[in-house]
Amino acid sequence: MSDGERLRATSPEFPRALPPAPSYLGWSGIVMRLEFEYREKRIKFLGTGFVIRDRNKQDYLLTCAHLIGERAWQQRYQVKMRTMNGQRLVDSFGASLHVGASVDLKQSGPNRWPDMTQDLVIRAVAGDWARPMPLARSDPVVGEWVWAVGCEASKPLSNEKLFLGQIVDVSYGGYVLKKIDQFDPHGFSGGPIVNTRGEVLGNVLAGRDPMVSGATVTVLRQRLQAKEIPLD
Repeated sequence: MSDGERLRATSPEFPRALPPAPSYLGWSGIVMRLEFEYREKRIKFLGTGFVIRDRNKQDYLLTCAHLIGERAWQQRYQVKMRTMNGQRLVDSFGASLHVGASVDLKQSGPNRWPDMTQDLVIRAVAGDWARPMPLARSDPVVGEWVWAVGCEASKPLSNEKLFLGQIVDVSYGGYVLKKIDQFDPHGFSGGPIVNTRGEVLGNVLAGRDPMVSGATVTVLRQRLQAKEIPLD
């Protein structure tokens, strides 16, 4: 029996009633839009990032490596971000503390999904502009209601929105959710999924309609702890 089958076999029945969406003090400025424009190639890459705060009150930006690739991250000193509604622009300066390997969507693992455990970037951020998000203490479970946080890239600028999904698999450091609210996940890469308390359960890395997949919060915590970032 695979890890995913074992989880499905031991998890409680999927809840039938839709839960109330989390109210995290208003969803504005919680996640950030990252934009990387290469004018000579007429290419623009869009992603999402969010900020966590350690026990020493230091803030860190978490996003994904595959937005521009590991080498480009390692060479990049400045990263420009904005709030989803476009009302605030923020610069992050300095080298990235951690740059993982981009997810290879052509290589499927034992759970039929690519390895979601490496595709992460961690950067220290300065100032008091951030609205940090709390990390959950445990991974999501099969049947749990969760929300992807962000904005569809094709829509006008606005505050973040919550898009409901339900966890259908948790295995090998990754999760898979089935979208209940329909949305285009383009541009969500690097952003969070949250539980009913607004805690981060994982990040968004890939989509294959109607599914979305990413790394679990345990993986995120492991990468942060490897850099000796003290977490609650």
